[in-house]
Amino acid sequence: MDDIAFVDRSEPYDGLHNPSRGRRDDEVDLKSLVIAVHREVWEEFYSWEPEGCAQLIESLVREAPSNVEEEDYGELEDEEEEEVDQLFEEMDLEASEDQDVLLFIDLDNGSPIRSEIVSQGVKVKTFPSHRRYDACTPANRNIHWREGEPDDSKHLAFLPFADDPTFDNAGYANREDQFTRWDWIDDMIDPDLEVIEIEALRRLHFGEAYALSFEEIDAQDVLTPTRSDADSGLVWQTAQRDTLYWPGSSLSSLQDPLSGHGASPSEDDLIGRINKSLVHFCPSLNCLQPYCPTHTFPYTPLSPIKPALSNDRMRLSDGDPCGDSCFRVTDIDRFKDMFYWDQEEMDDLQSVLKVTPDLISCDLAVLCQKPCREVFVKRGEIITNDSIVDPENEHQQAFPEEELEFVDDIVDSWNKFAPKPPCDHEGPCGTDICSCFGANLHCERNCRCGLNCQRRWRGCKCKKGNCSELLKCRCRKVGRECDPDVCSPCGARDPEGRCKNVNIQRGLMSNVEVKTGMYGLGLFACKTIHHGDFIGEYVGDVLWQGYTDHVNELQEHRGLNYLFDLDEAFIIDAARTGNTTQYINHKSGKGASSEARILYVNGEHRIGIFASEVTVFLISLHRNLKARVAKRISRGQEILLDYGEKYWSKTGHSGN
Repeated sequence: MDDIAFVDRSEPYDGLHNPSRGRRDDEVDLKSLVIAVHREVWEEFYSWEPEGCAQLIESLVREAPSNVEEEDYGELEDEEEEEVDQLFEEMDLEASEDQDVLLFIDLDNGSPIRSEIVSQGVKVKTFPSHRRYDACTPANRNIHWREGEPDDSKHLAFLPFADDPTFDNAGYANREDQFTRWDWIDDMIDPDLEVIEIEALRRLHFGEAYALSFEEIDAQDVLTPTRSDADSGLVWQTAQRDTLYWPGSSLSSLQDPLSGHGASPSEDDLIGRINKSLVHFCPSLNCLQPYCPTHTFPYTPLSPIKPALSNDRMRLSDGDPCGDSCFRVTDIDRFKDMFYWDQEEMDDLQSVLKVTPDLISCDLAVLCQKPCREVFVKRGEIITNDSIVDPENEHQQAFPEEELEFVDDIVDSWNKFAPKPPCDHEGPCGTDICSCFGANLHCERNCRCGLNCQRRWRGCKCKKGNCSELLKCRCRKVGRECDPDVCSPCGARDPEGRCKNVNIQRGLMSNVEVKTGMYGLGLFACKTIHHGDFIGEYVGDVLWQGYTDHVNELQEHRGLNYLFDLDEAFIIDAARTGNTTQYINHKSGKGASSEARILYVNGEHRIGIFASEVTVFLISLHRNLKARVAKRISRGQEILLDYGEKYWSKTGHSGN
């Protein structure tokens, strides 16, 4: 690689200053500049690295104890061996068929201890080998591989049956229509190269001679991209390991590019702290798991939200009092001058209101650890009537609300659409800028538009405990679970679990166990399961519908099929990842004791297994009556499920 013309190398480079200082202008060949600086750091590093590593290894050497001579070890071993041989010769050991002799030798005393142990034969009854099963990684949620990239099934992670001569591994791996990459041939990230690149980045970005922006450096396509996103790129990768200090970096006076990476926001910057945590914790309100593999859609940083709910409107809102000190049962005008908060407490409340200004005071009281009525009064001091945004104007649509039609309002519409990432934009959700509007879907609780959006699902108004009735609950009619934000009358947010239509999002599985069943392993009830009770969620790897050809090939070879349609775009494969529901065996028709329901749960499709009911016709003299007769799964009974015609059409069997 030739030197670029404007870099003066006539003077020795001292590692502290750049040789081309003062030559930063628009006519500079930036790519050649980046290459030259990178090569310069490369040469410095590898001129230091051999000697530096040798010194480090030598520093780890420890000298042997000075009071023991090296040649004594061999003499002691020989003496021990001779003593043991002599002791064995002196002992009269007579072996017998029913006795074993256990010999203890104490070299300090020189006298052996002899002990005889009588062995007894035990006859073991023959027993069958364990039923065939495949190893499966346990999981309680669906997993989207590679941060939600839909073409993950195009990546071959490993040869599936490398030790099985009956499977054509070579033909399987080399099919061009299936795989675009073999994961095991990816190059390992060399830590040395990271050290070199991060030092080159520092000189190019912070050096006065260059002062290149990260964008300008990335555009040259020489170094690893500096910041691909929140949790990738050169700066992020280097920050995950201990920094190697070497003369080329530790003697430099330039700023460390990692020094600001990961810096914590101030204590009163709640939005900044939330945005920082989004990298590590799932931002979905349905999850909040660290490093969540399920919700892989990108989230933009939070920004302060405009309040739309005044204290007067909050007081008139529906809801039960949270206690004796609730704002709903307090004469606020009488007590408002009696509450004193210091500045730190007011700052905490103000930080919370920037994130969720319209949160009811009952919930704010939990966050602030203060009485509800006090929080209500202090909220009114921070959010005045002048600062309230009229929700009617803020979320005004281009058409009347009664004309809104949504795909997810249609009964059994799970196979007609695929959920979209939550919308996040400025302005109302009545134009194509809104992803929910473009897909003709309701806005959900994770959308940034808030509860006042006209596209938001309004929930049910059932009384507590009544959501188990299919024809009465609005959510159940359209195949939804209740939304804790909008279905408050039914108790969807009630910690006592009175609502019967939140089983999947709460993970309220029945008590079950896996043991030998009708076909191989099966799933059994440990306690009586009544009709309509939630048994468990069917989970696994989420794949695109069109990328399952290679999965079908593997399942045909094993004679097992764990695919389950999720919606229009996705399918669940529980072969490698799943839970106990994958062991439910098949029984056709009325013999099945459970049924699968694909429900829309807070903006995502999920598969629930429920104890089924049987529909019968009662004939009387006057009219025919149709009734739902309750079934139950008794303790110790195997749970069975009708797999459906589509399953058996793929396997070539009848299913009977």
